[in-house]
Amino acid sequence: QQRAARLEGNVRLRDRSMELTAPALDYDLRGKRAVYSQGGRIVNQDDGSVLTSGTGTYLADQRRFIFGSNVLLEHPDRRITGDTMHYATTTGIAAFFGPTAITQGETEISTLGGTYDTRNERARFNRRTQVRSKGRMIEGDSLHYERAGGIGWAWGHVAITDSSGDLRALGSEGRYSERDERSMITGQAELQLRMDDDTLFVHGDTLFTAPDGPGRRITARRSVRFFKRDLQGACDTLLFSDADSLIRMHHRPVLWNGADQITGDTIRIALKDGKAHRLHVRGNGFLLSRADSSRYDQVTGTVMTGYFVENALDRLDVEGNARTVYFTREEKDGADEVFGVNRADCSRIRVRLNEGAISDVIFLDKPDAVLYPIDKAPTDELLLQGAVDRSAERPVDRAGIFMP
Repeated sequence: QQRAARLEGNVRLRDRSMELTAPALDYDLRGKRAVYSQGGRIVNQDDGSVLTSGTGTYLADQRRFIFGSNVLLEHPDRRITGDTMHYATTTGIAAFFGPTAITQGETEISTLGGTYDTRNERARFNRRTQVRSKGRMIEGDSLHYERAGGIGWAWGHVAITDSSGDLRALGSEGRYSERDERSMITGQAELQLRMDDDTLFVHGDTLFTAPDGPGRRITARRSVRFFKRDLQGACDTLLFSDADSLIRMHHRPVLWNGADQITGDTIRIALKDGKAHRLHVRGNGFLLSRADSSRYDQVTGTVMTGYFVENALDRLDVEGNARTVYFTREEKDGADEVFGVNRADCSRIRVRLNEGAISDVIFLDKPDAVLYPIDKAPTDELLLQGAVDRSAERPVDRAGIFMP
């Protein structure tokens, strides 16, 4: 036989340390089930929390609440708002269904569904979730968060974003530590870095970010490629620090700017106001620029220092065992044709460039030079040791950074 009661007018229900007040309450005595639909307020004396909602059900045998409609939980350490929430008083675990926001100290969480262990401060979200903390946001289709360690893990369409919006890392799996402000992202990983009115897109098997003085240090490892409208590159390890605005490339680095290809043992690009400003190549520096369909202008040396004007390489100073192969041209029948090749060795060379092509070579010390007519130039003088066309590795657009 069903036994039910309808209570109205400032109803109070007490169960151990919990007190429920509501304008009206339906109570099933046999099922020990209390239901309110005109708003309710629950005070927990154990943890000092206060919860209000438009509708609610209390299952006394399970010590479980089911809340709906404008749910608000206020606790000395946290604030939770949502659409639907289940809460087990025995475990302190809250389950969320629908849009939910959790604020705890400096950490803000927004989710579409999952669970939160209020006693151990551990979250397990299985629908799209964002965690904001200390100027960073990590989001993913699934996300785990532990407040004690300040660590968040995310899976599926992961994004880690800097508060400025200038830095955003994407991938399929990510990790963020609040304590040391370090993050890692992998799986089709992509870094988007705003630079002036353009964006630098970087891919590596794994991306790391960490504090670096007042700024951030970004490291991309393995199969690294990057694309910017006026600058592209590839290497095995890339580091960028916004503290000194330097891009550092290591392990078979190659850089493309217009028609120019630059390689060396290490390459550094100094940025200024979001644009390429200065280039430093150390060890086996090599500039390769196509002269025609079958020939290359070439400059090599121990150290190279390049200068950019409006993001285009304008001048290159080469020092230490500098050598050059430079094809001379003349206009014939309205078209430029190669008529000779200048083969020179010099301790210091200055190269001027115009629209990505070598326009002038200046020898700063006395050179050992020979100018050959093109039809009499020795074949072994036309290609310097170390000349390798790596244009097949060059990303031609943003999608190209993911090429195998």
